[in-house]
Order: sequence, then structure tokens, then C-alpha cells
Amino acid sequence: MLTPRQKEVLDFIQSYIKTHGVGPTLTEIDKQFHMGSASAAHQHVEALLRKGFLKKLPNQARAISMNEHAIDFQDVPLLGRIALGEPIDSGESSQLIKVPRILLSSSGQHYALEAKGDSMNEDGILDGDILIVKHTNIADNGDVVVARVAGDKSTLKKFYDHGDKIELRPKSNNSTHKSQFYQYGEVEIQGKFSGLIRKG
Repeated sequence: MLTPRQKEVLDFIQSYIKTHGVGPTLTEIDKQFHMGSASAAHQHVEALLRKGFLKKLPNQARAISMNEHAIDFQDVPLLGRIALGEPIDSGESSQLIKVPRILLSSSGQHYALEAKGDSMNEDGILDGDILIVKHTNIADNGDVVVARVAGDKSTLKKFYDHGDKIELRPKSNNSTHKSQFYQYGEVEIQGKFSGLIRKG
């Protein structure tokens, strides 16, 4: 059984891994819960390790990870690649991969894509990441979406509806990446970013 605070810490670690692909540091856990010191965060992490919910990765700075034996998995289709720069053909395949359920929404269907490029690296989405996407054709301003443009080309960007046009905006420290603007009817939303799996 988990104490209420241990459950809060575990949920935070799960959410952090979902967003960043790696676990938080003890300092980040301390700041999240205002514990007063990293040693207090260490006590909660050690308790979660003993109870089997977490594991430590050897020789890594961010050594906290979820224990996959304590996590439910679901098969999700890997449908090829998604551009983090200029739109590319997705190259659909029928491969299935196992995805932790913590990366999936409670409802709806999901699929996975391999990220290519660096136009979303300031949002922690890197080249080679496996992105988990929830099927939807609706997006709100600021959502990270899979968008089909120019026929069969797809890209991953932040979505903004300006009323007279659609903006697909990168989030990158590479200044060569610029927002792309399209007329209505030229952009088809195919899903929202739900989480990622970082290779290695």
C-alpha cells in the first residue's frame, strides 16, 4: 500500500516521464512538493523502490524509472515516422509496440510514430523518440498535434487557429525552424501528442 504522499510522488514521476522521457531528479521532486530538502524526496523515492513501483537505472544522472513489472502495457501500432521539421511521408507500417498505459488517455485510440528532426526540442521532443498520439481531428490552440498537410505529408507542431489561417509552430532552439501557415482545408488534424518513449 502507498501513503497519500507516496502516491502523489509516484503520480508526479509518472507524469514527468510521460512528458520528458526520463525521470525527475530528487531536487525536482523536492521543488514540486515543497518538501524542504532533497533528502526528504529521497525518503519517498526509497520507499517506492522498496515497494517495487520504481527502479534505479545504473550509471545515469536521472536514475529514477518506473518498474515495468508494476505497470500495465498495451499494444499500440507504430505507423512510421513523423517530421519535426518539414513535412514528410509517414511511411506507414503495421508493427505493434508495447506502451505503458500511463502514456495513454483513459479513452480513445492511440498510435505511435518515430520522431525525425529537432524542431520540437524545446518541448523535450527529440529525434528518435517514439511519440504516442491519441486519435482526434480536433485541436485547441497550443496543442501539439500530428497534422497532415500538402496531401500525404505529415508533421508534428503546435497548433494555432488565427481565424483566417492555421499556424503550425515549432518549439526549437534551432532558429532555422519557422512557423508554417496554411489556409483552412489545407491542414487535417490526425491526433494529439500524448507522451513519448525515449530510446536508450
